[in-house]
Amino acid sequence: MRVLHLVSNHKLTGPVDPAIRLAAALNDTGVESSVAVGRLADAGIGPIDDHVRERGLEPITRFRLPKHRRLGVNRRDAARLLSFLQEFPVEIVHTHLDNAHRIAMRAIRRLPASLRPLMVRSLYDGAAPRLRFATRQLYTRSADGVFVFGEGVRNDVMERFSLPPERVVRLEGGVVTERFRPRTDAENLRDRFEI
Repeated sequence: MRVLHLVSNHKLTGPVDPAIRLAAALNDTGVESSVAVGRLADAGIGPIDDHVRERGLEPITRFRLPKHRRLGVNRRDAARLLSFLQEFPVEIVHTHLDNAHRIAMRAIRRLPASLRPLMVRSLYDGAAPRLRFATRQLYTRSADGVFVFGEGVRNDVMERFSLPPERVVRLEGGVVTERFRPRTDAENLRDRFEI
């Protein structure tokens, strides 16, 4: 299975690091996973490309993926994504953040049915998005599945967008414990307390 992760942000904030870690973890389990993150310009090195490489992945650099909607940039990204998916078909496109979702929706619609991947969305917010025409397009018409991090959010997304339960999956949030408190050799409390 091949999964393409699209992260529409060039800063290492919010859901960006968890999305990159997810792509790397999927690779570790045998799921061929690639990631494209936002960049400041069409050419050149992206500000978080090295962070992606530290996770054992090579960033896809064909797309700009701005955090916020930029019509001309989004059109170019959608055309590039369409070309990319024709050249390197995947089974799943996993979008992280609204603008990546918009770009993917526009590209995937134009693919022939035989090449059309499933599109899933991770929603990192603690609340369901407001019901508007744009969000209805994203969640009701284009997302084959939505991942959320709380039962309340799951219920709100299902109710607000009239989605069946099998399309909205609640995931448990993960914590990288070494990031907050690395264990040292001198700190083996199990031995100290004979546990």
